[in-house]
Amino acid sequence: MCVFRLMKWSVRVFLLAGAALICGCPLPKQVTMEGSSLAWFSPGSVDVHDRQIILLGGQQLELFELTLTGSNLSDSAKVKLLDAAGTLLPDELQLRTDGEKRTISIPSDAVIFSFDHEGSGGPANINVHRVVFQPSGALPAPETERQRKMKSFPLRAYEPVHILFPSPATDPMSYSFTYNREDALGEGDFDLIVEGPATVRAFRESDTFFADNGRALATADGTSGGFASIRLDGDKFPLLLRVSNDRGTGGHVRLYIGKPLRRLRVTLDLIGRLSDYGGNIDEVRQDLLDTVDTANYYLYMATAGRVRIDGLTARIRLLPPPPSDLPDGVVNDPDQGAASTTNLPGRPMRFPMTWWEDSALSRGKTLAHELLHQRFNLPDEYAKLPGQPAICPNTMMGDGLIGGELCWSRTHRRKNPDVAPVTLSAQSGWGQMAQVLGIPEPTHSPPEVLQNGQGRFPFPVDLQVFEVQPPSPDDVADTIVDGILDAVDGIR
Repeated sequence: MCVFRLMKWSVRVFLLAGAALICGCPLPKQVTMEGSSLAWFSPGSVDVHDRQIILLGGQQLELFELTLTGSNLSDSAKVKLLDAAGTLLPDELQLRTDGEKRTISIPSDAVIFSFDHEGSGGPANINVHRVVFQPSGALPAPETERQRKMKSFPLRAYEPVHILFPSPATDPMSYSFTYNREDALGEGDFDLIVEGPATVRAFRESDTFFADNGRALATADGTSGGFASIRLDGDKFPLLLRVSNDRGTGGHVRLYIGKPLRRLRVTLDLIGRLSDYGGNIDEVRQDLLDTVDTANYYLYMATAGRVRIDGLTARIRLLPPPPSDLPDGVVNDPDQGAASTTNLPGRPMRFPMTWWEDSALSRGKTLAHELLHQRFNLPDEYAKLPGQPAICPNTMMGDGLIGGELCWSRTHRRKNPDVAPVTLSAQSGWGQMAQVLGIPEPTHSPPEVLQNGQGRFPFPVDLQVFEVQPPSPDDVADTIVDGILDAVDGIR
């Protein structure tokens, strides 16, 4: 079962089902994929507004047919089907009741699932059981039209593309995409991510793109990490991407490109001695790596690809515990007048042993939450008083870290508008984040840039772990004596 959750933020994410392929073999006359659940579409959050998932069958299709069912459909949990131009399909092509299996012939190359939910309970879902598509059989575009042809499958930063390779696959297949320069992002280091049984290779347009020996600028294998960093400057635009199931396997693949706007370097002080953490520095390092992978997943998802941890230094040292067992160097209830340290983003964060005794999942989500305090001045949005509801449920700053999103202007305080003013912020989480990053606040729920539910992603991180040995009594005595002598010399 493939779970594709997409949220519109003036964006469109495509799931390509086969006709966009570029390969050395003839285009198939007709492709049929079927199973109990080829794809399951859900908007993710229980509070969604105009989240759209676009399923693209290909280009110049003679046939694009879906068999699907809807679940949890109600007046407050809605899903509508639109064509590629965004026009609502006729009522006879809409899903009306739970569990109704319908076969729909889509009158365009794509279908848009539009989700909306503001009530209690979960949002509507769609389960795809069968996909049939048939290309027109047109010959490949002439050489002079290659650039135009490929730009019909453009990528945009922060907008994942979903690809469905037929299974079982009879021959290796490739899909081609173009990423061009976006003025708001310019040049710099970009993240290239592929998740699933495929490999993505990035080329300059001027390179030999269709040749097997074309020199790739970057390669990422979805079966082993799926990440590559690629530096894009003027002579590398437009970037051409080829996604291939080299092993001839089928399944769901996600392709993503984006530019992280903040790559954080973090220093943690772990209170105690190495023996308190098991005594094995390699095991501590692995536990911290699992923690950072989790923190990075939630930071990346919450900020739609804008923020991740790039380096972490952990110092095991004897220090007094932080006040109230909370990390040091973070915002601590700024709405209640406590001092804020967000102007000191490089200050080490102190974590007590109780944090370390939690699971890697809990440690990672806590670290992500605290970094959103420290680096971006986001306030807590969970209950501050006994019996009080969360200000913004299902967010990274509220609900005890259950959720993994940030609220935005339409969802901020919508559930509980009457919470006591002492505990709330006038600005949404995304409003504050956008202000720090210098980007517009989203007007729709941002897309989930990584596969939902996996809870971790192995971004490369410069991880250093060491124990700070306390000074011996002799060293302390020598330091005191030297200080006294220096003071005496100063008097003289």
